[in-house]
Amino acid sequence: MRRGEVGFTLTEVLVALVVFSIGAVALLNVHGENIRAAAHVEERLLAGIVAENMLVETMTGPSRPPGTASGAVELAGRDWDWTRIIAVTPDPDMLRVDISVRAAGREQVLAVLTGFRGL
Repeated sequence: MRRGEVGFTLTEVLVALVVFSIGAVALLNVHGENIRAAAHVEERLLAGIVAENMLVETMTGPSRPPGTASGAVELAGRDWDWTRIIAVTPDPDMLRVDISVRAAGREQVLAVLTGFRGL
């Protein structure tokens, strides 16, 4: 550079662009992780609502014998698979009810809820 000239060299500009690019990519990755985390929280929340609904239905509906049942429901435009296990307890006047919920077609259990029902 000649004396008296002011400005950045090409190398300085390229280094600044590289630093800016790395920062921009890092911000995009953080944003993507936040979106994925929010979707997972929403999915678990909806699965919890399905489990609560199934438990309320079991508690307020006609008495069911001990055993396992499963089915599918729709909530918030999504399909959910549920499994209900009714089991005897040491108290002969009490049944244990376990509800587990998965997103349709997936193996991962997203919500589990347990309740007890008197006979």
